[in-house]
Amino acid sequence: MYVLLFCSILITSCGSIKIAIYDQYSYQQEVSLKIETKALLEHATEEYAIYKDQITHVLLEMEKMEEYEKNKPDNAISYQMWHLMTDADRNSVAGLFKRWKEKGQLPVVFTQEASVQVMGAFDALIKYEVSKDKEKENILLEIIKNY
Repeated sequence: MYVLLFCSILITSCGSIKIAIYDQYSYQQEVSLKIETKALLEHATEEYAIYKDQITHVLLEMEKMEEYEKNKPDNAISYQMWHLMTDADRNSVAGLFKRWKEKGQLPVVFTQEASVQVMGAFDALIKYEVSKDKEKENILLEIIKNY
């Protein structure tokens, strides 16, 4: 009797806690897009036109992820990060690709520094997806705040 009462209280109380859960699809897409973005950034010192189709593909996949993350319950932080990364008017992945398009090609030093920042943002997003803990959440929030 007490066990049944305890279990029902436990189930009832846990039902009100909202925790984002690990999502294998999100993780796979984040890793894939990180690798594709990194490969493209290694060529940002070359002519944009050569990589235009690949960049368009990556940006489209990122927009899909933004939409996917937007509609997951209890997932505001991941969605904010994807929204930031797809915003061409920010210092983000989309913003970097926009700058590459406008300039035709980017200087080596700029590309190297931008790549470090972009890969760091992807890493933070991936680590958050894996753990969904407060520490990783705070790292993402800090990145969102500083972009």
